[in-house]
Amino acid sequence: MSLLAWCLLSAAWASSAAAASPVLAVFGHKVPDTDSVTAALVYAWELNARNISATAYRLGELNPETDFVLKHLGVTVPPLLADVSGKGPLSMHKREEDTVAVVDTNSPQELPEVAGCRDHSVLCGYGQKLCVPLDQGILNASIHSIVDHHKLCGLINAEPLEAKALSFLQRGQDGTRKPAQVDMRPLCSATSILYARAKYIGLSPPKEVAGLMLAGILSDSLEFRSPTTTELDKTHAAELGKLAGLDVHDFAEGMLEAKANVDHLSPSELIMMDTKIFTIGGKKLRVSVMETTKASGPLAKKGSAVFLLLLLCSVVKTRLVAAMKKLTVDEKLDDVLFFAAWQVIDILKEAATFISSSPTATKLVEKAWGVKVDAEGQVVLPNVLSRKKQIIPKLEAAAKEA
Repeated sequence: MSLLAWCLLSAAWASSAAAASPVLAVFGHKVPDTDSVTAALVYAWELNARNISATAYRLGELNPETDFVLKHLGVTVPPLLADVSGKGPLSMHKREEDTVAVVDTNSPQELPEVAGCRDHSVLCGYGQKLCVPLDQGILNASIHSIVDHHKLCGLINAEPLEAKALSFLQRGQDGTRKPAQVDMRPLCSATSILYARAKYIGLSPPKEVAGLMLAGILSDSLEFRSPTTTELDKTHAAELGKLAGLDVHDFAEGMLEAKANVDHLSPSELIMMDTKIFTIGGKKLRVSVMETTKASGPLAKKGSAVFLLLLLCSVVKTRLVAAMKKLTVDEKLDDVLFFAAWQVIDILKEAATFISSSPTATKLVEKAWGVKVDAEGQVVLPNVLSRKKQIIPKLEAAAKEA
């Protein structure tokens, strides 16, 4: 069965009031990026191939890059988790089907919340809301498994999960290899891990699945420019390109072009396009990142929403800062660590421009990088590209010294 046909069938299962058998809900983090969406689709494919009924979901709207990937590969967009709200995946009253599999995160702050979720909803990207009733959330779900490439972030579960090194994975009663329930490795993307799993248990990904795996790797590694990239990731990408029938570089170029297509987005939508919340030094920080291969293009478009990159325009920057401050209030974040700031990343030149919206954000960045934020509230940070490997570690170290 092709991935397209399987996605359509999975959506039908999800909308059925009386499913024939329990179906695992597979999803990644809120404000989903390409790896989060593709990993959910790939892991659902793996689980179904192992005779475990599973359906992939997303926790927010697609960004331009992910939209390009799914259209290019001819893959159906997975449904929003909100579409099945109250029908099983995260209900308060546990049943066998109230079981989830998580990919590309293990942070409770990036997953559907339980009691205390403000306004019965959570931000899911582009300023939109994902409705999750107060009696639902990840803490009320039974977690079947986690596949992630980030550090441990405090996700808890009602029952023990099995975590093993790949070389020590046991075989099932039928003699087949049995993957771990918690699979966390220092690779550049969750899909890179999932490809390694597929190879280990003898699953050959069809063309569309191989394309999804490749997309996750290329997106999170910024076509191997990010310091998170390993040699194994590069090997995986080369193999997946052949399986998917794709030229790796051409596919990556198309993805980067799509990612830079943000002219139609408002300041608040740009802030929420690629963003995560972190607790650093006891404070709540939202770090938003924008990546572009065409800094000169957006810089020239004064009338568009890409004015985020028009750093020399005080009027434009005022609107961006106002949007960040509003988000800080709306989300009840600690304004010391809701950075209320952007790392606007120029991928090809590997430099980031920090834009501040508060004196405390300015102080933190100055301490972290030993720089001076100028009177306009911005500073260029050379050779800064990765939020996971470069931005967050620097902020954490600075907070500890404070």
